[in-house]
Amino acid sequence: MNRIYLRHLDILLKSDNRSRIFLSYLKIRNSSKGRCGGFNLSNLTESLQVSDTTARKALKRLIDYGYVSPTKKGLYKVNSFKSLIGDNLHEKFFKITTEQLFSYSWKNISHFRTYW
Repeated sequence: MNRIYLRHLDILLKSDNRSRIFLSYLKIRNSSKGRCGGFNLSNLTESLQVSDTTARKALKRLIDYGYVSPTKKGLYKVNSFKSLIGDNLHEKFFKITTEQLFSYSWKNISHFRTYW
């Protein structure tokens, strides 16, 4: 199960581009759980099912929005929800299954945005 906090949704619903990046964040966050949140570009490409060039652009945006932080050359880590939304994790949230999460793509982003 993946949680999406209501406070964060307010930002996401305003921008189609921001929704795409958040979907990417959720996918790489889920995919990198077994590696303690660490990943490289090939892991991102595999998780998002996109080309290398598209994955690089997505990675740049993930870093710009604060969803991901570079650690070493070529290695990155996923930032936690706590670092994104603050200490209050006891607020309302939506749950989305992993199967639902990976059924969405950038092409059907409108379906992802209307989920909530």
